[in-house]
Amino acid sequence: MTRLYIDTETTGLKYYPITKAVQIAIVDEDVNILLNSLCNPGFPIPPKPISIHGITDEMVAKAPPTEEIMSIAVDICSGRDVVIYNAAYDTRIIPELRWTARSIDCCMLRYSRWKGEINEYYGSYRWHKLTVAAAAVGFDWSIYPPHSAVGDCFASRAVWSWLDRVAPRSDLSPHAAPSIPRDHGRHRRNPWA
Repeated sequence: MTRLYIDTETTGLKYYPITKAVQIAIVDEDVNILLNSLCNPGFPIPPKPISIHGITDEMVAKAPPTEEIMSIAVDICSGRDVVIYNAAYDTRIIPELRWTARSIDCCMLRYSRWKGEINEYYGSYRWHKLTVAAAAVGFDWSIYPPHSAVGDCFASRAVWSWLDRVAPRSDLSPHAAPSIPRDHGRHRRNPWA
């Protein structure tokens, strides 16, 4: 079985107590689109998320309910190895993936580890947007634009495949943290004292 790549576009985390997907896509390692569907969250999409992904209330008005498409996505991913760019976010949107997928890997964490830029405030590697990582590996957005769920799936696949070539997993743990102090600069000595 081939690895799957999943992405969601949502109503945004900051706008409602419940965040829902407005688009879900899944592609496989062989670049087959297994799912690419708009979904109706059942409430208006706020302006800020619309400005990012371009999905409007009119576009989802006749789409199936979010829960129906989520159920299809969970069925497709059941027992499969899944890669998600920012897995922590998408598994909050579709939490059932956590216990139905065989494994879930975060492409963003793996890329950040490979990139090796330190975020001193958080004491971890600096996260990079998918558009930045995809550009770094030469991904072509001409067919599907950024912030479309299917486009982001293909971009994640490109980043993951590139990392497989340049940084085999045995050499690059996606969860390893850098060895830097976590004092966030609060206890630094004043050089002028």
